Amino acid sequence: MKKFLAIVFSLIFALSACTVAFASAEDLTCDSCKAKLVDEKAYNAHINGGCQVDFKTCEFCKERIATTNSEEHLKVCPKYSSACEYCGEKFDSKAKEDAHECKIVEVAGGNETVAGVIAKAVDALKNVDWKALADKVVDLVKGIDFEGLIAKIKPLVEKVVTLVKGFAA
Repeated sequence: MKKFLAIVFSLIFALSACTVAFASAEDLTCDSCKAKLVDEKAYNAHINGGCQVDFKTCEFCKERIATTNSEEHLKVCPKYSSACEYCGEKFDSKAKEDAHECKIVEVAGGNETVAGVIAKAVDALKNVDWKALADKVVDLVKGIDFEGLIAKIKPLVEKVVTLVKGFAA
């Protein structure tokens, strides 16, 4: 019986040693700088201030991330929010923003800055024949039957005035 107990305790001790060995074999590598640390105490000290990689806080989810991982983080950030500077379309992920093909930029002639788009618009406005446009507007205004328009609108205006007087009384 003593031999049996000795064997059982030896097996328990051996299995315990294996468990400790496997538990300590966990990955103690810094995700930011890829440094391999010898034990959990060194790992925790490194992560809590010993890592020489610059960190920043994500402007959307407030998570602390290494500046080297910021682009990767934005692709998966759960609170990412942005909008196209040209058309105003809103995006809830960096991937959607990167995939966006803005129709306004296409019309303006490619991937330009807002200042470039505005400069093209100003150039186009400089080439407008403003005299011909003004003459066309005058001709259109002359063609409007204002007396007929007033005759059609007058009963509606009178009803509105009557309703307002009824509420004011």
